[in-house]
Amino acid sequence: MNVHQATALFRRVLENPEVTAESDFFDAGGDSLLATRVLSAVARDHGVELTFEDFLLAPTPATLAGAVSAGAVSGGAVSGGAVPTGAVSGGAVSAGAVSDGAVSGGPR
Repeated sequence: MNVHQATALFRRVLENPEVTAESDFFDAGGDSLLATRVLSAVARDHGVELTFEDFLLAPTPATLAGAVSAGAVSGGAVSGGAVPTGAVSGGAVSAGAVSDGAVSGGPR
């Protein structure tokens, strides 16, 4: 994921064409529910599953693009919490896996 793709994703999810590469997702009107849409799109489109904590550490398009790139290089592991989409552990999809645009599994 590059910065332009991340910026476009933020603009789409936030319905805000004013978002720039340095815009903070939450300052631009985002909330935790909208953040799950961003995380789902990242997992679906780029094969890197980030945790919500990862997103809190990378709340701008520029930092998110860097986190996704780091996750893609390291097989999806970012901040010790992200896993590749569809990662299987013990025959079940890992907790917090993203599927069909919704977050499933993991603590609530």
